[in-house]
Parts: sequence; C-alpha cells; structure tokens
Amino acid sequence: NAIVNPRMGAKSLNPFMLFAQIREGLKSYSGFQSEDQKKGMMERLELVEKAGWLMAIELLCVGVDFSFAPVLDVDRGISQVIGDRAFHHDPEAVANLAKYYIRGMKRAGMAAIGKHFPGHGDTDQDSHKSLPTVPHNRARLDSVELFPFQNAIQQDIGSIMVAHLRVPKLESTTDLATTLSPKV
Repeated sequence: NAIVNPRMGAKSLNPFMLFAQIREGLKSYSGFQSEDQKKGMMERLELVEKAGWLMAIELLCVGVDFSFAPVLDVDRGISQVIGDRAFHHDPEAVANLAKYYIRGMKRAGMAAIGKHFPGHGDTDQDSHKSLPTVPHNRARLDSVELFPFQNAIQQDIGSIMVAHLRVPKLESTTDLATTLSPKV
C-alpha cells in the first residue's frame, strides 16, 4: 500500500527521501571546460540541459529523490577536490552552464541542490579532512566564488549545500566553518 509522503505531498511506497551525491567529473561530456567555450555555446547549453535531465531521470527511475547537483564552484586549477566536477574556470560560464543543467533537472522533475557554497574551487585542501580557507576579499568573493550561487538563486534553485570552509570575510570567528556560521 502506498502512503502519503508529507514532504512530497504524493503517495509513495517509501515516506523517506533518498539523496545521492554523484562524485564523478563532467569532463566526459566533451566541451564543458574547453577554451572555446563561447563558440557554439547554444549547442553546449543544449547538451548541458540534456545532461541535467538525464542524470535526474536516471536517479528518479531507481528511487533516488535528489542529487547534490550541480557543482557551482569555479575551477581555479588548484582544487583536487573539485577538479573536473566544476563546469568551468570562468564564473559567468559556470553560472550559465549551471542554469541549463538546473533547467534539465527541473524538466525531469528533480529539484537541484547547488554546491559547495560559498565556493570550494580555489582551495587546495579536502574539506572532508581539514578546514580549507578561502582568503579572498568581499569584492573577489562576490565576483568569482559567489557569482554562480547568486545566479542559481535567481533561477529558483531548489536548495544550496554549504561547504565545510573557513571564509574570514564572511565569518570572522576563527576556525568556524561556514556550515556552522549563522552569518553564512
């Protein structure tokens, strides 16, 4: 017998939500990080939307309700943790590619959960093992790290996953992770 899942407002055999974190990179989708990103952009954006739809529909078909996707970090070339999971090294390209990935997820019926707020692409430490510091001033944070998140919020993203980071310009308490900060 199906029961009503209060979080989904629908009948379900399982009242619990199932989340997935897919950690594979995006380089297998050709062109996501190429230097000629803006050439043929509409073709790439259609592929990105299809990739978001496909990822979401495959997970939904096996009973996974949400995926922690897309990665909204800007790849600055030093993060082994983010690496090829980032869409691009340019904040505007990340925001634009994420917009289409989110659109594909929504079209499949899955809400997007953008990560790793406020931006993990410019750290060289693994936040699962340490507390990396993002040392930039507020202007830099706004124009690079936060830019894709701001755009995703404007696109009505379902949720944002906060990263375990130390960002002194957002939280001045020494060694307080962004995940625990009421300011962040």
